[in-house]
Amino acid sequence: RLDATTPALKGSGAKPMYDLNVLTYNGTIGTDAENTAMLDNQLAMLKAAHKDGWPVKLVELGNEMYLNGYKPGPDGSDYLDRFPIAQDYATQMNPWIAAIHKAFPRAQIAIVANDPTGVPGVSARRSTWNADVLPLVQGANAVTIHEDLPLRSTSLTPAQALAIPYQHM
Repeated sequence: RLDATTPALKGSGAKPMYDLNVLTYNGTIGTDAENTAMLDNQLAMLKAAHKDGWPVKLVELGNEMYLNGYKPGPDGSDYLDRFPIAQDYATQMNPWIAAIHKAFPRAQIAIVANDPTGVPGVSARRSTWNADVLPLVQGANAVTIHEDLPLRSTSLTPAQALAIPYQHM
């Protein structure tokens, strides 16, 4: 339940963005066969949030799924295990997009995209992600791109530092 944070949300006027769990289900990496159950689970969470007074207007379907996994080690291929090829992400997210739009017609739904420009040793999965995913997605309103650009200069003004992602794109 979101009761503890509701006063802060209402007091600030902020709009929440929900980053849905498209990776795990019942404590393990989800499968294509579990996609509907995973969707139902996350849709129930959105409906509960809405019932608690939280607006459901901004929804992100996972993040950084173009990577192989979360970290080195035994869980290092989580994303790759869930979506062996980029097209799997796209086709499995289409029912999510349709169901969320049906439940929340004004919601803006973003799928995972990326900008591999300047990433040393970028994987083939990441370098072709957008070309493999974007043509197959149906009904999404936006894409999310997580830019992790290093700041190399300590003499930048705040405005210059905040402009770096836009200059990069």
